[in-house]
Amino acid sequence: MHFLRSVLLATACSAILSVSAAPTPIEADLATRDVEDSITLDRRTGGGLLKAFGKLAISGAQKGQSRRKDTKEKKRKANEKILGSVPRVRAPEHLTEGKSASERAKLHQAAHDKARAQALTHAQKARKEERRKMWESARGSSRKDKPSTRTRYRSPGEKHRTAHALHDAHDRMQHTENIPHRHDRFSVGGHSTTGRHVRQAVGNSILYHDDPVGRGDNKNPKPFRNDPYSSSHGDHHLRGTQPIPSSSHGGRNLYEYPVTHSHGGYYGSGRPGPSRAITSHDDHRDVFHGVVGHDPHRGGDHDDHYMASYHPHSGSSRSSNHYQDYRYS
Repeated sequence: MHFLRSVLLATACSAILSVSAAPTPIEADLATRDVEDSITLDRRTGGGLLKAFGKLAISGAQKGQSRRKDTKEKKRKANEKILGSVPRVRAPEHLTEGKSASERAKLHQAAHDKARAQALTHAQKARKEERRKMWESARGSSRKDKPSTRTRYRSPGEKHRTAHALHDAHDRMQHTENIPHRHDRFSVGGHSTTGRHVRQAVGNSILYHDDPVGRGDNKNPKPFRNDPYSSSHGDHHLRGTQPIPSSSHGGRNLYEYPVTHSHGGYYGSGRPGPSRAITSHDDHRDVFHGVVGHDPHRGGDHDDHYMASYHPHSGSSRSSNHYQDYRYS
């Protein structure tokens, strides 16, 4: 009996506390959003994105959540200002005649809610019209006179050719000799890149090989000259040697393509970045020779290229000198 009495007392106390601590709708909404935000961060962290993008991805997500909250708060204050100017509206008498007090109150509240909604709609339309007039005065023309910027949809044939080119480039990249592992790393001149981005550069180099992208003389992929270092180079071990130690290649049929941190790769806009993936394509044989970049601290000319240091991932059978020792045959 004593145990049963204790259980009943504890249940009653918890029920009283839950009733007294019941959150208001606004508090419940804020609490729900806070929980959703936390879940979003946990999913990003647990899903491995933290390892892929680092702290910038998390801080970016947090900034985005803060901006959303600030936008909602700004919108709420603007709506309150609009609704505050709406006078109290009552339902027509012919609708409330013969109704009970509670029914009349509901009808009056419904009429007032409708007036508030109409006020918000009118304010939104007025704001859009004001923005439209502002745009026309700044541009000197109306939207109707503006030429269409609608995206031109590709024909089925164009879609098929595009898909085939992407599939072929990806397949050739997968079968490229010497292709690095995704988790390998390359570093040169104080810059570092991953094998994943190098693989993307190799695939895009194959994709754009017949039709380089870019402007003027800076179209990529472009031939890589593989010029030897001068006989007066500061590092006597490099004098007379070439950046890509492929003796039988002699610098022929080598191509360079920028290594960027973008899946689409370099397509002519912006800066191409400091690193280049070097490949060759002879008789449908695709070979990756390494990553090169400039390093002013090596003591050579400012336009000299140097082979990037190779850092294989744990468990790899390759050595750190794999690309330096590789010889094209």
